[in-house]
Amino acid sequence: MSNINIGIIGTGKFAKEYYFPAFASYDNINLYAIANRTSYKAWQTAKKYGIEKVLTGEYGWKKLVKNNNIDAIANSLSLSQIRELIKELKSVQKQSELKTRFDTTYKQVKQSKEPWQDQKKKKKLE
Repeated sequence: MSNINIGIIGTGKFAKEYYFPAFASYDNINLYAIANRTSYKAWQTAKKYGIEKVLTGEYGWKKLVKNNNIDAIANSLSLSQIRELIKELKSVQKQSELKTRFDTTYKQVKQSKEPWQDQKKKKKLE
C-alpha cells in the first residue's frame, strides 16, 4: 500500500491532541504539509512530527489546498475560518449549496445537544 500524504490546516489544541498523534501513529500516512498563520507554531509542530512542507501566514492554507501532492486534508479551523474558506474556494452557485449543507449540519448538531440540556433526559441517557 502506498503512503497517503496528509496536509493539516491549523495547529490548535484539537490538532495537537488528536490529528498529529493519530496520523503519526500510522506507517502508511505521511504528514506531508502543515499550514498555520503563526510561523513559530507551524515550524515547531513540523519539527516535532517531521513534516516536510510548512506554509505560514494568512494565506498558507490556500497553498496547502492547491498542493497536488496532498491526498487528504484535515483542518482544525474555527467555524468562521471554515466559512471564509468556503467563500474563497467555491463559486457563488456552489456557495449556496454548501451553505445549505452547513446550516443543516449545524441544526443537527444543535438538536443532538438538546437532550443533554434537559436534566430528566440527561439522566435517562447516562
